[in-house]
Amino acid sequence: QPVCYKGKEIILGSEKDFKTVDAATKALFELMEGFDNCLGIVMQPIMTVKSGEFVSTKEFKANLKKLIEKYPEFLDKVFLENVFPKVYSKASEIEDIVNEFKLKQIAIDTAHFTNSNQNTHQLKQLLEKLDKIKIYFHIADSIGKVVNDDDCVNLGKGKVDFDLIKDFIIFGI
Repeated sequence: QPVCYKGKEIILGSEKDFKTVDAATKALFELMEGFDNCLGIVMQPIMTVKSGEFVSTKEFKANLKKLIEKYPEFLDKVFLENVFPKVYSKASEIEDIVNEFKLKQIAIDTAHFTNSNQNTHQLKQLLEKLDKIKIYFHIADSIGKVVNDDDCVNLGKGKVDFDLIKDFIIFGI
């Protein structure tokens, strides 16, 4: 479910909701200032809007550009987390976004990656390419599909080969 701010869904990929995203981003940055040990904010580009349609990569990129231009600290404070299945989900899309927007840090959700019809070998290849940026890991296992509205299973019960990527996991939960 999308996160809400003052009763409105925060949908990073939706042009019509940019004002809400902008206000929420500003509020989150202000909130961070009150915590000495806050390392950053994990943000997900949301997959769907109320109509159930997927947002486009074009809209997502346009709003991401606006946020980075308006808030230069975005690059130092936000860990953009991969989602599935349409926007910012495939390894090539993640790499493209990182390079296009010169992201300094991202979040990788291992279950989301698996649910995007990718495997841990592809994730390892991506991590090797992104070795210059900080990566926060959302460590979760998956069988590669959503079951009962959940995309995760207990660690060790899914398809994620954590032994293959363990050397990259130095930061996360």
